[in-house]
Amino acid sequence: MNFKYQIYESKNADTELWGRKDSGTKYTGLIGEIIYSHADIALGDLYYIPTILNLMDLSIPYNTECLTFVTPEALTDNSWKTLLLPLSGYMWLAVCLCLVVSATSFYLLAKFHDHVSNLKQKNEKRVENTIHIKKKKVITLNLYPEAEKMDDDTKYNIMKGQYDKPIKEGRPVGLYLFTDPVNCLLYTYSMLLLVSLPKLPTGWSLRILTGWYWLYCLLVVVAYRSSLTAILARPVAR
Repeated sequence: MNFKYQIYESKNADTELWGRKDSGTKYTGLIGEIIYSHADIALGDLYYIPTILNLMDLSIPYNTECLTFVTPEALTDNSWKTLLLPLSGYMWLAVCLCLVVSATSFYLLAKFHDHVSNLKQKNEKRVENTIHIKKKKVITLNLYPEAEKMDDDTKYNIMKGQYDKPIKEGRPVGLYLFTDPVNCLLYTYSMLLLVSLPKLPTGWSLRILTGWYWLYCLLVVVAYRSSLTAILARPVAR
């Protein structure tokens, strides 16, 4: 290689380290050596921050190090109380009261939809009883020669399909979430913990209430997490 190199340390390397900006506009240390063209290449622990990048170009890191942020220890050992500190006593009371009121609202709306659904089914049965229904002719598998080659499970499924009652549209499939008081309270509490429901409830009133309750849960959880983060970042010093 057609060049010669010289390795040296910057002036006052023990005190100035990588360099800094003094009271004037002059830079010291390793940064000053590069800025004022006293050196062509420098090796040091420099961070990819705008202050450094505006002064010089940095290469790909040769070695990386991890930094750990240390915070003062809490004044007392109240780790179990830390979960309660983000919200005040009145706020916790309001959250619990809202949980009970919301669970009660879900339960009453679910029972109302269940009652309406039962009335519809009774009316449909009355209409069906007044209409003369002809007996359905059952087709046996003996009429199909290919049925002899089928296994027993396939034959059973074909025969069973003739007697299965078709599922009617509008059947309250999702009402089981809130028709039971215990399940209603558990599902309402799980939404407060941002746990999704296993199925969307039936009934537009329940769905609208679920949507608004989800927004409320998101606001409460975001406020709780932000307050808890602030408490953990700046605990009470000893």
